[in-house]
Amino acid sequence: MTTPGMRLVWSAAASGISYLPVASSYNPGRLHDARHTHASLLLKQNVHPKIVQERLGHASVSTTLDLYSHVVPGLQEVSARRFDEALSPMYNKLVGKGEDIDAISNVH
Repeated sequence: MTTPGMRLVWSAAASGISYLPVASSYNPGRLHDARHTHASLLLKQNVHPKIVQERLGHASVSTTLDLYSHVVPGLQEVSARRFDEALSPMYNKLVGKGEDIDAISNVH
């Protein structure tokens, strides 16, 4: 149910759904834009693509990666660095002792 003279919109400024006057010059954008923003922010925060795929309802993770891999351009560099770290004797020594992998990911 809406209030006369008002429309229901999604507003980041209002942190969610709010009512704004119909005559307002505020353009809330399309709800689909919020979906793209949601996916992009999750991927930039290193949320696993499979989780993003499930949240978006894509049939496969390849669809998600095809559409959103451009938002994380450093994936190849991160992957190469982690592979290099995995080959490092110090890294392997620490992992063998049960150290937290993320805590030692800056070991060079």
